[in-house]
Amino acid sequence: KTTEDPYALREIKDDRVVIGEKYQTYTDSFISLNFPLGWKCLERQGEDGRFICFQDSALGDNCQLFIYLSASIYVYNYTQEDYMAHFTGYCEYEDVVIDAYSKETLQGFPCTKIVYSYTEKNTRFVGIRYDDLIEEPRLYHSTIIYPAAERETYEKEFAAIIESLRFLKATK
Repeated sequence: KTTEDPYALREIKDDRVVIGEKYQTYTDSFISLNFPLGWKCLERQGEDGRFICFQDSALGDNCQLFIYLSASIYVYNYTQEDYMAHFTGYCEYEDVVIDAYSKETLQGFPCTKIVYSYTEKNTRFVGIRYDDLIEEPRLYHSTIIYPAAERETYEKEFAAIIESLRFLKATK
């Protein structure tokens, strides 16, 4: 008997995604953001949280923004050295370079931002993470990846997505 994977990444095709003239808008009870026309919006429900993914249809897993949100406040609180160990150990990335590590705010909420590059399957990628963002009672970790060869295009695309991101106040 075949059973469906309860943790599969599934495309969102309901009214949370609204297609406009210049971009698509994703809105749920927690966040809202704009993303490019033609991109996919996917989600995975887990036991400890939810992943929402915004992905270039042409490049798929090689060009995406993943947002993880959880009601469990488990922060990474990684140092730059911890990130390096994570990328080279757990992720098994090659030739990792950390370009920037800083404590910042994203839409007014403190977080850790790290910009890095790495090689995987003979392709150089750029990664940007916004970790440990707490908008009580939720915790957010976000990861952007795209091919380094496409930096000129995708750096602007992802900057626009992050600029449009809004955390919607929790109902208490």
